[in-house]
Amino acid sequence: MADTEHDLRHRLRSLIRDADADIMKGDPSKGWNDFGADLDAKICEAVEENFVIAHYRSVELAEQVAAKFPESGIPTPDLKLDNPGDVGAVLEPVAALDKLDSAKRGITGQVLTALRGSYGGLLMVGLITSLLHMSLVNWYSGGAAILLGLNALWDDRKARRQRRQSEAKVAVARLMDDVIFQVSKESRYRLRAVQRSLRDHFTEIATATLRSVDASLRAAEEAATVGSGAGREARLTEIDRALVRLRDIREHADAIGEHRAY
Repeated sequence: MADTEHDLRHRLRSLIRDADADIMKGDPSKGWNDFGADLDAKICEAVEENFVIAHYRSVELAEQVAAKFPESGIPTPDLKLDNPGDVGAVLEPVAALDKLDSAKRGITGQVLTALRGSYGGLLMVGLITSLLHMSLVNWYSGGAAILLGLNALWDDRKARRQRRQSEAKVAVARLMDDVIFQVSKESRYRLRAVQRSLRDHFTEIATATLRSVDASLRAAEEAATVGSGAGREARLTEIDRALVRLRDIREHADAIGEHRAY
């Protein structure tokens, strides 16, 4: 589970870095919908690959557990990969990429920004030229008004673009947090199902193995018991035969002694 979640976070973090780099290349408000669609496709691909990796790691784990048994050829459970390409249902609760509210800027606002800059330039240069006994509005103050108006408009556009870039980064980060929360929940659910499957499968095999071992031990103990009884009977029979031979020898010796006495 830890490896699978780490892989998911690594993939999505790479997507965040790539998305931030694309956002900083220009104005994110231009083509924001296409950017969101492309990001959704990359997220689906990353989640699909994460599910595939989790499946193969589960199969590898099953093979490692099977290798712990002394017998060879222990079967592994059939771990089916449940439609890794169908991640739409998993990501369905995830909200779409947020809109850029700061992208809304009408012509009226731009004109007012330019007028504010122009007014400041006209007034500043006009006051300076008035000291030279020129009128407030002249070629110099008019040129300064145009230049400062364009500069104010340019600075406003630059500031708003930077604001939209920051807002776009926050939107991407919020989307990735939702994806990590939802996919991690689904991944843990799937891996717990795999865990239960492995547990039940190998517990059944271990129980059957223990039954076989117990039966073998009982058979060995019974064989040992029977074998020890037969050996004891054989030794007793041999002792009886030896005693008979000793009695015969003694009787024969006694008979020889009586013959010599005569």
